[in-house]
Amino acid sequence: MRLSDGLTLNRLLLSLVLAWGIYPPAWADTDVISVARFASAEVWPWGFEGQDGEPQGILFELAEQLVQQAGVSLSNDLRPHRRAILELAEGIVDFSVLFETPAVSDTAFCLDRLLEVEVWLVAPIASSQTLSLSGLSGKSVGYIRGTWYGQAFSDADSINKVPVQNLSQAIDMLIMERIDAVITSHVVFLQTLRVMGLAEAAFRYERIDNAQHVCLYMSRKAQNPALAEPMREAARRIRESGAIEDIIRRPWPARPR
Repeated sequence: MRLSDGLTLNRLLLSLVLAWGIYPPAWADTDVISVARFASAEVWPWGFEGQDGEPQGILFELAEQLVQQAGVSLSNDLRPHRRAILELAEGIVDFSVLFETPAVSDTAFCLDRLLEVEVWLVAPIASSQTLSLSGLSGKSVGYIRGTWYGQAFSDADSINKVPVQNLSQAIDMLIMERIDAVITSHVVFLQTLRVMGLAEAAFRYERIDNAQHVCLYMSRKAQNPALAEPMREAARRIRESGAIEDIIRRPWPARPR
């Protein structure tokens, strides 16, 4: 090869390097910033697989509205609750909407508290059981496995905590007197009564003092940290618009058996 050929090649390579600094090549990963990657926990009605096999639920609608406001596209995978938390912690996904907990907050930032959820202790209307954590000492209380109901319930070691897959299972156990009470969010309780065809008047409940917050979490190992501010602003806008309350009140279909 002639010296002039080598100089020409060097100039060509230099031109390409300079050009790529301004205009990325077609094969470059140009969609990294434009895709918000979510994992959504599989807990009805927050996240579940519909009759058509497609994921749906409160979390999926929330994620759709968030990315619309932020002007990015969405990748959202339905995951078992613990796996959703693990994928967020490891940075496999950038975002997840979860109850605010100390464990999750160690590995992710709460960009916005999207909503406040009341936590209820529930018993049949005819029950004389005292509905408080201290009053339920030595009693059995059903709860959805993996769900955080606050530090006070976590620390209540004198309660016999009975994990269930979903709240309808716990309510069936409550009606059959196999457990003494149920702990649940007001969102899941009211939605579950509706799909089970049960009247709210058939039960009584007491609210635990501290409400739980539902957070838009961003992984501390996020692949797309530049999305933090657009998503934070998107969360603020949909929260202030009242759109989240509309999503919560929507009559979500029963989870297919």
